[in-house]
Amino acid sequence: MIRAIERRDVCIVDALPKAFYTGRARLYPTHRAGHIPTARNLPATDNVDRATQTLLSPDELARLWRKVDLSPDEKVITYCGAGAYGAFDLFVLHVLSHENVGLYDGSWMEWGANPELLVETGPDSKTLGSD
Repeated sequence: MIRAIERRDVCIVDALPKAFYTGRARLYPTHRAGHIPTARNLPATDNVDRATQTLLSPDELARLWRKVDLSPDEKVITYCGAGAYGAFDLFVLHVLSHENVGLYDGSWMEWGANPELLVETGPDSKTLGSD
C-alpha cells in the first residue's frame, strides 16, 4: 500500500461512509480517524438502490464510478474497515468490467492501528459518495 500511494497508475478507493473517510467519526475506538493518503471515497452502500436494496443498474453504476475518474488500465485497490465493503466495491468494479483490481484485506483495521503510517483527514479529501 505504501508503494501504491506513490504511484500515479494506481487508484486507492475507500469504501467506508464519508464520516469515517473524512475523520469526523472513528471506525474503531483504538484506531486513528481518517483514510489512507491519496485514497478516493466511494462508499460501498452508494452502489445500492436505497428503495429496493438491490444493486444499481450497470448504467447507474457507471455514472457513479465515473466520479472516481478511472482509466481502463489503472489498477484499483479497494479497502474499508475489515474487507467486506472493500470487497463489495471490488465486485462492482468487476460488474463494470474493470479487471485490474485488488483488495487491501488488512484495510483500516491494519492501517489505522499503525502509528507509523500516514493518515489523511478533512473535508478537502476526495469524497465522491454520499453521506
